[in-house]
Amino acid sequence: MNNISNEESDLSLGAFCRKVRVNQGMSADDVARRSGGEITKSYVVQIETRADLNPTVKKLKALAKGLGASEELIFRLARGTSHLPIPAEFQELQDKFVAMADWSEENRIDALNLMKAIYQTISEKERLRGAVR
Repeated sequence: MNNISNEESDLSLGAFCRKVRVNQGMSADDVARRSGGEITKSYVVQIETRADLNPTVKKLKALAKGLGASEELIFRLARGTSHLPIPAEFQELQDKFVAMADWSEENRIDALNLMKAIYQTISEKERLRGAVR
């Protein structure tokens, strides 16, 4: 899956799709092919250009697959609630990291990478918990 920045997750579903697609050097046809044929090239273009489009769950899943993005993020963008909540554990680590401004750049980067790994683990657990429901 892609590493999606907060800036990208602030976009509308259509703008996000276009940005990810263009950044990855893909055409709308490429996204359609990568979706397993669940969506067409013209449907990808419609998602990118029509704010009034109301895609089904099946189409959103296919779009996520075609873009290489998480289904959860695509669903959040479709609902207009793209921001992922920050788990308390991550917020605590982030606060400690900010307080460590006198550390060397290398140590700060190592700590940040550790925080990212913890956040990804927590996010994956949340995603799996949601899939079981």
